[in-house]
Amino acid sequence: MLSFVDQLKDVVYEVEHTGGDPLERLIPPPSLVQQLRAYAMKLLEEIQGVRVHRISGFLLEEFNEGLFDEGVRVSMIFLHRLGITDEKRVEEMLKRVIEKRISRWLGSAENIDTRSENIKDALIDSVTEIWEDGGSEVTRAYTFAKQRALIAWDYKNNQWKTTNLGRLFLELNPFHGTSLLLTIDICLSTGERDFIHFSKELLANILRSRDYLRFQIPPIHRWNLQWMGILSEGEEPDKISLTPLGKKVIEYVLSENNLMFDTVILSLQAEEQGLRYTGMKSEIQKLEAIIKSPLIGNVERQSIKNAIKLCNQGQYLDGLKILFPVIEGIINKMLKELDEEPDRFPGWKKKVEYLESKGVIPPDVARAVEIITGRNKTLHGQFTPPDPEYAYPLFQMAIIYLHRILSAWAEFKERVHDS
Repeated sequence: MLSFVDQLKDVVYEVEHTGGDPLERLIPPPSLVQQLRAYAMKLLEEIQGVRVHRISGFLLEEFNEGLFDEGVRVSMIFLHRLGITDEKRVEEMLKRVIEKRISRWLGSAENIDTRSENIKDALIDSVTEIWEDGGSEVTRAYTFAKQRALIAWDYKNNQWKTTNLGRLFLELNPFHGTSLLLTIDICLSTGERDFIHFSKELLANILRSRDYLRFQIPPIHRWNLQWMGILSEGEEPDKISLTPLGKKVIEYVLSENNLMFDTVILSLQAEEQGLRYTGMKSEIQKLEAIIKSPLIGNVERQSIKNAIKLCNQGQYLDGLKILFPVIEGIINKMLKELDEEPDRFPGWKKKVEYLESKGVIPPDVARAVEIITGRNKTLHGQFTPPDPEYAYPLFQMAIIYLHRILSAWAEFKERVHDS
């Protein structure tokens, strides 16, 4: 788990400070991919004496689950890194790789020489391994980070960029970082047939079983979960096991009180709105600069300072419990200054909807306040996470949106004054 997180952080850090490696953005020409697909099908049709179910298994993994197209992509990245960029040469080498892979899969070397007798053969062997491994370690890390929205391609500047989730990930320890990644997957997954993200159902099935048969987990998921340290080789050749740390991570992630769900939703929402998370220290400084707002009384001001102090001591859960009533008090003051009685609104949702309808706070802030204050059992004292640091990401989001509320109120008052 530690090694996996370090590799992923290296990539995210590189992207944050240098714009990343543009080669990892390589997209194979669709015409080449189609030609290679057709070549693979031609080989399969020509092979004799192989049971149909073995060919069906190959087709399922390679084409239905998208491993073929991904294999072409990562192999091309590897070849380009070696300086092999000529399209015709690349195509011929990839055809040799496809021959070798089909031979391995079907266990038939008929008319296919699989020996490495020279440098060219050795290179084909290397590319074959790259294809089957999902790329080099660096390529796998780039792919994984992109699929989990830790990095994204900046089309304007033609380079990679780090997202809010990526910058947040850099600040977490390996255990909490892995919990965040699985939570991201559940949020982005389209269901059990999603071959990119781990679904909630898949993780629940793994948790229910001590040993899992290899074929019961899609290959790409199995490889990634083993890479993450969630799964490991089982005692029997055809089985894999859930690691003790993996079990602990999945149990927390699947909990209905997983604080990181809110963090992921808020971070993705902030990305859509163009808001940039710059790190806990920077967000605290921004908040400290605005707490002199007249909307904040002396009591609330001291509460915010106490929450920040608890944060600096690592007591993020206790800090959240202080920030919660502060946000509530500020929203109530907003309503009063609009000549509305807070008590006439049944719950947070109605209060926030009213403020949004009056143009006091923008839609993204309204949705964020609902998430932070409305449905989190931890803030209401109904649940305590096993580790206070689980509250760290949500504490950051609470600070960001408390700052946003105060800024939105100041802008609203200025508009009213100017009119």
